[in-house]
Parts: sequence; structure tokens; C-alpha cells
Amino acid sequence: GRLAALKRSVTAGLADGAKAPIAFIVHGGPQGSMNNAWSYRWNPAVFAGAGYGVVKAASGEEALHKLQGGARPNLVITDLNMAAMNGIDLIRAMRQMAVTRFTPILMLTTESAMDRRQEARSAGATGWIVKPVQPADLLAVVRQMVPGG
Repeated sequence: GRLAALKRSVTAGLADGAKAPIAFIVHGGPQGSMNNAWSYRWNPAVFAGAGYGVVKAASGEEALHKLQGGARPNLVITDLNMAAMNGIDLIRAMRQMAVTRFTPILMLTTESAMDRRQEARSAGATGWIVKPVQPADLLAVVRQMVPGG
């Protein structure tokens, strides 16, 4: 179906064994937290080390700007609680864009309330992961959603 066609279009023209998947990480936390060893969930090196290209955004607004500028992620991992635009609003906006209409989107957050999960699912979230989560477990979910990393 559409997902298979999307995966084919992403990998078209790549050499055998090339690492195609791009993980788009949107995290509105403290400056520098993407690089802190303790913040492995948001550390791009965790994903890069598993074979994923990484595009970072520090806010929902920056994420939309990067998408409008040509970023084409195979997967989006977003925080829920961010300054101006929260993760649910970001997901709603991304689902209106042709380039991310069918892109898997994971919400990675400390929130565990069922009403927030349902709101995210209604907005178009593919999955919801409550922190803390071990890097291997997070990467296992990512690989299920976007094979090839």
C-alpha cells in the first residue's frame, strides 16, 4: 500500500547497504540536552550509531520550518511538552503536510495520562513511549517502524 510505496521512494537509487532512514528528533528541553550523556533518548549519537541519519529541531516551529525547507524524515520522534507549540499541535500540523502525512511519528514523553495519549493518537501519532526508556528498547521500536537502520 501507501507505506510500502513510501519506503520504496525513500530507498530508490541508493546503493545496496546504504543507510537511508532519517530520524527527525524534535525536543524542546534545555539547551544542550541533546548532547548530554544522561539524555540518551534525545542524543542523536544513539540514532546515528544505529545507522540513522538525524535531523534535530529544538521546537515544533523549527521542525515545521525544516520540513518546509526540504527535510524528508522517515520517522519523527517528538516531545510532548515544548514551549510555544506542543508535540500534539506539531503532529496535527505535520499530518496536514503532504511530506509527513504518512510518516510514523512517536511521542516520547514523561506524560502517561490516557487522555493525553488519546489526544495524540487522534492528532495522528503513530505511537507513545513513556520515559524513561532504555536506548536499546527505543531503537527496537524505531526499527519496527522504519527498517533499515
